[in-house]
Amino acid sequence: MRCETCGKEVFDNGEERFACPYCCAEIVTVEESTEERIRRLERELTRQKLNSQIEELSAADHFWTRGNLFSMLDRQSARADLERGDFDAARRHLAKAEKWFNIGCFVQMAVVVAIVLFLIFGKY
Repeated sequence: MRCETCGKEVFDNGEERFACPYCCAEIVTVEESTEERIRRLERELTRQKLNSQIEELSAADHFWTRGNLFSMLDRQSARADLERGDFDAARRHLAKAEKWFNIGCFVQMAVVVAIVLFLIFGKY
């Protein structure tokens, strides 16, 4: 079979969809209806949005609080749910991870305020 994007000859290895090894374009070997393609693309868009939210929270968590164990575990569970294709469970784990991230930030701010107050009023 031939890649429509780069024109090189590729072997499908019995797969319905795969990426061209030369140009990384998606090659579809089976015909799908418009509705099936729309559903597949909507699922992929949802998966990518959830993945970006997980990675965004991960970057913020490591930048602001140097990692929160509970948030990290829920993010990892959300990643596993995405790999399985369970978007609802991934959303639930992502919401828990955000909650733990907020709690971690609050605790960190409370400790900083307590230290500052101790330094200010501890001298008297």
